[in-house]
Amino acid sequence: MNSINIIPNTTIYFKSATLLPSLIDFSSKKVVFVASPTVKTYVKAIQSKFVENNISCYTFYLNDGENNKNLENALKLTDFLCENSISRNDVLINVGGGTVCDLGAFVASVYMRGIKFINIPTTLLCACDASIGGKTAIDISGIKNFWGTFYQPFAVVIDCEFLNGLSSELVSDGLSEIVKYAIIDQNFYEKLLNFKTLKDIKSNLAEILYDCLTIKSKFVKLDEYDQNERKILNLGHTVAHAVESSSNYQINHAKAVAFGLIVESKIASELSLISNSRLDSILSLINNFLSVNIKISVNDLLPYMLKDKKNSNNMITFSLPSEIGVKVTQLSLDKTKEIMQKIL
Repeated sequence: MNSINIIPNTTIYFKSATLLPSLIDFSSKKVVFVASPTVKTYVKAIQSKFVENNISCYTFYLNDGENNKNLENALKLTDFLCENSISRNDVLINVGGGTVCDLGAFVASVYMRGIKFINIPTTLLCACDASIGGKTAIDISGIKNFWGTFYQPFAVVIDCEFLNGLSSELVSDGLSEIVKYAIIDQNFYEKLLNFKTLKDIKSNLAEILYDCLTIKSKFVKLDEYDQNERKILNLGHTVAHAVESSSNYQINHAKAVAFGLIVESKIASELSLISNSRLDSILSLINNFLSVNIKISVNDLLPYMLKDKKNSNNMITFSLPSEIGVKVTQLSLDKTKEIMQKIL
């Protein structure tokens, strides 16, 4: 359980982030850290190892929260890189949650037509989702991830020692994506049934993350640019992204995905894609790990679902549970509205 290769030249390391200078040969003498201010001590510990290797470190702090994943902050980071004469040979290192990794990766992908970047996720949600796969993004016009690129990280470091020290709340937030992988992959579903509590999850965190990222890397290898098989990983997210946008990001990604998994599983049931027993088993798994208390109307969600970048031919695209795994399905606006009015 030392590393996973996603596509050529992209490696996920299961190591302490302080070992990074010894894991990768940094030909550059400059690295820029884009970091959440909540992990300053952790960032300084990592930077000290770079300094020992005569590599200069620069730090740009970006506050957590989806509202900060915007064009204004992308431009501020770009200005910061320019002011410090960062070149195409230098490296950007993102240390934080989804906001930091998404925005930092987006800027890395467009700055001077692309510079190398590394993700070090500091939340469980980011570790099993945003930090890998090469999707970069910022939010534009109130729509989540509306501007973005496909640009793979040079490396991702999963520091399980750090992640094991997270609060119960941050571990809980990561469970919505973990449950998503269990619905997608039957073998992982059966394994996850053995874990009943947050304590069980934390005790087996390295193994669980390795399984999740192995599942995700399989789909990224098959379909890096999200045209076919990779769409399966969007399970729960058509509804989830609409929930986030319609709430002006007052409902976070973790809670929105948990809600999206429930709603989209019920949509699958209404379409007879899954049996009652499959629906019950999915809902049981969700309810075992996730607390979902979101009240929202179809009319609040539909305007954002219609703008989802996954849509085509004026149809709303869902990745819905099937009897085994997940099936990509398209529904008309009228059919979507009809079904969701029954559910919500």
